[in-house]
Amino acid sequence: MKKQVTLTALLLLGACTVLSTEPQVRYVIDTPYGQQEIYDDMIIPDVYAIAATRATNRMLDQTAEIFEQNPAPRLYIKEVKKESESLPDGFYYAKEVTKSIIEGSRTFTRVNNMNDADYNLEITVRELADPNRDTPVIEYKSTLFDKNNAKINEWVETIRQIQNDDRSWW
Repeated sequence: MKKQVTLTALLLLGACTVLSTEPQVRYVIDTPYGQQEIYDDMIIPDVYAIAATRATNRMLDQTAEIFEQNPAPRLYIKEVKKESESLPDGFYYAKEVTKSIIEGSRTFTRVNNMNDADYNLEITVRELADPNRDTPVIEYKSTLFDKNNAKINEWVETIRQIQNDDRSWW
């Protein structure tokens, strides 16, 4: 009898875990050296980089009053948060593009330790549902926080696959 009660409790616990519908945020730490799969919907790392470029450039355009300080404020770029499990990994290229744009602009001094930073940049990627299309719409959001974790501003870019012969993304 004791075995049955224990087994029943374990089954109920497992069922509760499976039925949980709260979306889970997953931090993505991927590299260009991992094996890349080919996806039917053509989401490749370059797609994320398009949105990353747009969001980063908008951030730099709208934060001139922050980075015109002398010396340049220190910025930490957090790992990407992936909010939609259906999206493939491949964010390494987008993060490298973001780093390259920021370093090339010489607006912020990028640091590798969040405790050393004056600001931190959080990147979140998720899939938006579009019932009129069979391809996903990707939302790429960059949020800038100060060292006290107060939100400065956020920049959201969406990118979708256009319905033409070459199935490019815009």
